Amino acid sequence: IRLKAIMTQGNEYVDKGCDYHEKNDFKNAINCFNKSLEINPNYKFAYINRATTYTKLKEYQNAINDYSKVIDLDTNWADAYRFRGLTYYDMDLYNEAISDFNVALQLNNMDAYSYYVRGAAYLMNKVQGSAIKDFVSASIIDESYVNKISESTNINLMSVMDILKKLPYLSEQETSNVIQLIQEMSDEDLGLPINPQESVKDNVVISQKSIRKIDL
Repeated sequence: IRLKAIMTQGNEYVDKGCDYHEKNDFKNAINCFNKSLEINPNYKFAYINRATTYTKLKEYQNAINDYSKVIDLDTNWADAYRFRGLTYYDMDLYNEAISDFNVALQLNNMDAYSYYVRGAAYLMNKVQGSAIKDFVSASIIDESYVNKISESTNINLMSVMDILKKLPYLSEQETSNVIQLIQEMSDEDLGLPINPQESVKDNVVISQKSIRKIDL
């Protein structure tokens, strides 16, 4: 997560904290965010930036607490659910991660990154159909995810993208409609075995070791 992409609203201490964070000086970054919160205990931008810094220190529970505070302050901020979901993923709490990405995608259904990481969480939970649908959805929004997914898992999406390339240019609304159709597909529609005991096709075999190391 790049801190500069998160709004600071011109707050002096948050600005300084972001600068420290970019220099990997996480201790001073947190001190700055703390000072901002001493002035305004309900300043959501200080909380979300401090949470992001806590994740760099692998202080995941502190990060969860701060992201949760942000959500209390602004229930419609998709990024807060997205970042908290990623933190849950780092904690191996995949159900919690999926739940947060569900909300993030309800608020912004064109977020390729959230589909991508939710797909990774589904893979870790061995929910293959949902993972594939999320990976395809991410790739429709941003084609660069095709190679990222293929490199990190045994799932090959090239055939899907070959089909999509033959379609005419899709507007954002049309893309959203295609994604909705994909998300509503059944495992049978995806060509997955109905009986979970059956072996899965070669191109959707999962390597949990590799997916856990996925570059998020």
